[in-house]
Amino acid sequence: MISHISKDDENYDFFITTMNISASELYCEHMGEAFSFYVAIAKQSRPCKELDEYGEVAYEFSCFADLQVTYTIETPELLTVAERDDTLRTFQEEMSNYLNSLSEDEIISGDIRMMLTEKANTLANSLSNEKIKLSPVEIVQIELFG
Repeated sequence: MISHISKDDENYDFFITTMNISASELYCEHMGEAFSFYVAIAKQSRPCKELDEYGEVAYEFSCFADLQVTYTIETPELLTVAERDDTLRTFQEEMSNYLNSLSEDEIISGDIRMMLTEKANTLANSLSNEKIKLSPVEIVQIELFG
C-alpha cells in the first residue's frame, strides 16, 4: 500500500507521484473529469528539547496546509509522464519553499489562507502550458500550532 512506503525508500517518488497520479488519471479520464493533485506542506520551527510520544522531534511552532490543485491534460499525445510529474512536483516544492520562506509572524498575523491561495494560483498559471493546465487551487485545510 502506498501509504506505508517510507520517504527514505528509493522508489518513494515513483510510487507517490507517478503511480498514485496515473491511477487517479485513469479513473478520472474514464469518468470524464479533471484530475486532482493533493499537496501537503508544512513549516515547523523552534524544536523542543523533549521528543513527542512517538519519539520524534516536537516543535513550538507548526503550520500545516493541505492544497488541492486541479489540472487538465490539454494535449495527451505531447505530454510525457515525466513532464507531468515534474510539473506537479515543481508545484509542490515551490509551495513548500514559499511557506518555509514566511516568518512565524507573517503566518500568524497575516491572512495565511489568502497568501497561500495567491501564491498557488500564480504558480499554477506559470506552470501551465499547451500540454497541461493547472486550474485555481483550493486550500483544503490549514492548521497552526504555537
